[in-house]
Amino acid sequence: MNSRISALAYDPVQSLLAVGTSDTQYGSGQIYVFGQRRVSVVFSFPRKASAKFLQFCADKLVSVDSKNDVCVFSLETKKMLTTYAPPNHVTALLTDPSLDYAFIGLQNGGY
Repeated sequence: MNSRISALAYDPVQSLLAVGTSDTQYGSGQIYVFGQRRVSVVFSFPRKASAKFLQFCADKLVSVDSKNDVCVFSLETKKMLTTYAPPNHVTALLTDPSLDYAFIGLQNGGY
């Protein structure tokens, strides 16, 4: 890993661990996903940032970075699917593996 760990997520059903790193002088923030049988993949943020929140959601990984961008990565294709810039600072992220929704709490009380 290129930097300090700033976020973690674990999916016990798929036996996956996601580790997000900080943006430092040694490298930009990235997300490392580790699994059984030496499965590993590295995701990069669209711009230089640190990982803030990580959540697994079925075959996807949802992240929020220090620039408050929400990114959705496909664990199947190992590519970024989409990004979203909420209108305020993100303070919470929650997903449910059985739903394709991400609940995002904002600093102003919105969602």
